[in-house]
Amino acid sequence: MKIISIILLVAAPACAWELPAVNVAAIRAMPAEMPAVSAPARPAAERNSQSVYMNVTASPYSKEASANDWNSRIQTTVRATGTSRFDVKVQTEQAFDWASINKNGNYYSLFSSAFSLNMNGSNGSYFINGNVYDNGKSSFVSTNVSCNKDNSYCTVFGGGLSITASAMTLNGWYDENQYSKKAVAGVASMLMALRVEGMQQPK
Repeated sequence: MKIISIILLVAAPACAWELPAVNVAAIRAMPAEMPAVSAPARPAAERNSQSVYMNVTASPYSKEASANDWNSRIQTTVRATGTSRFDVKVQTEQAFDWASINKNGNYYSLFSSAFSLNMNGSNGSYFINGNVYDNGKSSFVSTNVSCNKDNSYCTVFGGGLSITASAMTLNGWYDENQYSKKAVAGVASMLMALRVEGMQQPK
């Protein structure tokens, strides 16, 4: 036993771990507070997005549908005046515009001094493109629309627009660097025309 103890005492220093020397000067040089980590930058489209929330009302008796965002001052009212024509009244901020939507087959055209928008498609799948003029500036619209069977629920997606229109509301966001409020009202007008048509379809 004495021999084994002597061997262990002799071997112990060879197996011991050596702790690294502590650099006191380096510790003192460390900053008292670590620098803050900044959050990643938001995508440009999200930074420039402006929300829209419109209340939707519709009447199959007057063949009319309206979408109003009182907070953002965007409003449109669309009334059918025949089987292929709609009268449109748009208000953005304090300005009013009167326009018409004419339908020829699967082709819709919204036109006035402020609007030159076209929509075409069928079976719930549409494409809107054209220009909207507001205070000497032009907004180019190019977006897709997908609706259910009676057009009571539609989604607008692509090209700086993301909007959902249901029986009671129309809400979402738009890129305010790309679209004016009047351009948003033009797209909403097309959706209201589809809504009026959907109300006239046989159940």
